[in-house]
Amino acid sequence: MERLKWIRQALGKTQKEMANLLGVSLRAYQMYEEGKTNIPLPKLRILASQYKVNINWLLTGEGEPFLTPSAESVKKKTPQVV
Repeated sequence: MERLKWIRQALGKTQKEMANLLGVSLRAYQMYEEGKTNIPLPKLRILASQYKVNINWLLTGEGEPFLTPSAESVKKKTPQVV
């Protein structure tokens, strides 16, 4: 799954670090990234809670990769203090 790989790289993590976070073997994690095995929902929940990953984006590509707002969107919504 290319988006899972993108998330890992955006977080600056190795495959081994992600496997440890999810509580799976390195090979199991590699199979998730390769799209040979679907990542189970409980593992997706770990990514969402630990790193604020948008599960909808991860599965469908729709929306933003992370649930936290970008700095640019925060600037637009933050009132200017004079």
